[in-house]
Amino acid sequence: MFDIFGSVVDWRSSVIAEGMAWGKAKGLNISWAEFADRWRLGYQPAMDKVRNGTLPWTRLDDLHRMILEDLLTEFKIEALSEDEKVSWTHVWRRLNPI
Repeated sequence: MFDIFGSVVDWRSSVIAEGMAWGKAKGLNISWAEFADRWRLGYQPAMDKVRNGTLPWTRLDDLHRMILEDLLTEFKIEALSEDEKVSWTHVWRRLNPI
């Protein structure tokens, strides 16, 4: 197994573009670049919780969702349906190639 994140897919621009489109439709005026960066920065601390046993083995989608929940609070994004949260959690599956 090898890591292709950032070498084969453009995670940052993909998340920003989706956030901008979604935010426009929802009337959200936030920095989607900051949102994307903070989401990505949450990965290592989340993985550390798994590595040190604070969390049991956890699927990456579930870690992304936990990070997303924190970001929704931090950026004061409210009133999302469960389907919207799932869609956002799966944004990592829709990254554009480089």
